[in-house]
Amino acid sequence: MPRQSGRLTAVGIGPEATSGTAVAATYWVPDMTFTHEDKNTMITDGSSFGRLEDAVDSDIVTQWSDGALTGVLRDQHIGIILKALFGTSASVARVAPNTTVYDTTFTVLNGNTHPSLTLHAKDANQDIQFAYAMVDKLVIAYDMGKLIEYTADFKARKSATTSSTPAYVTENKFRPQDVTLKLATNVAGLSGATAAKVKSLKLTITKGTDVEYALGSVDVDSIYNTLFSVQIDIALLYDDTTYKNYNFSNSHQAASVSLNRSDTTIGSTANPGLVFTFDSMFFDNWTKQRAQNQMMSQTITMKGLFSFTNGSMAKAVLTNTVASY
Repeated sequence: MPRQSGRLTAVGIGPEATSGTAVAATYWVPDMTFTHEDKNTMITDGSSFGRLEDAVDSDIVTQWSDGALTGVLRDQHIGIILKALFGTSASVARVAPNTTVYDTTFTVLNGNTHPSLTLHAKDANQDIQFAYAMVDKLVIAYDMGKLIEYTADFKARKSATTSSTPAYVTENKFRPQDVTLKLATNVAGLSGATAAKVKSLKLTITKGTDVEYALGSVDVDSIYNTLFSVQIDIALLYDDTTYKNYNFSNSHQAASVSLNRSDTTIGSTANPGLVFTFDSMFFDNWTKQRAQNQMMSQTITMKGLFSFTNGSMAKAVLTNTVASY
């Protein structure tokens, strides 16, 4: 079998109609790293047979797969991951002259069984698929001087061999100049709010996946999501005490993190975009950084709260030319 560099691996994803039933890849993803691999639990028989040696046999008792996919955030394949992350989606076509442009809204499915994916990995030595892949965590890094990147952590069943033909589509990537963070006392106030001048932002959404097994098999029986948690970490210059006061007064704010490719047209006059909206967030861990020969800066963590008024914590709206997810 040939030796090869990691760049020769092709990675694909596809949404499963039935959890655990593998499907072909809908998108082949231009990845930065892909660490998803098979795992197992080995046990040994340590019975004494009148010998000093500590084990006489070994067995596999559970097997699964897990790992992460990191890639540049692009405007089409991320929708499959967002559907698995949030649980539900609804796509609506825009009015003329942008009838080929769709806004897909992703909202939280309030249940423990969210949609699953099939992950594909193909290189010169193997062509495999991981069925029943559930999103455990999604991290999106918005940093100056870098393309916007995401890392999706998955848990899934052990791989099986397949026969696939990678084929990539053209997508629009997002950059640091496309990012806007806004805060307001409520969601209605976000549209008119002034954009915050942040240096970096990290959005983390955690699902708390739980892998379950049953007697009679070493394979994964089911995978459940047990929670939905949101955290935003931001860094910015220290020019006032607004964020410190948010922290120490226990203020709650609505927030939006927007990506908009204003230099790229889809349809007639629309632009690719992705907007996360958070109904209510509290502030924690405000810290000031002071170095004598640098501008003073500050960091703070924002954590999502469920809003009884709005009946939600978070949603995302993806704008592209994909009719549905």
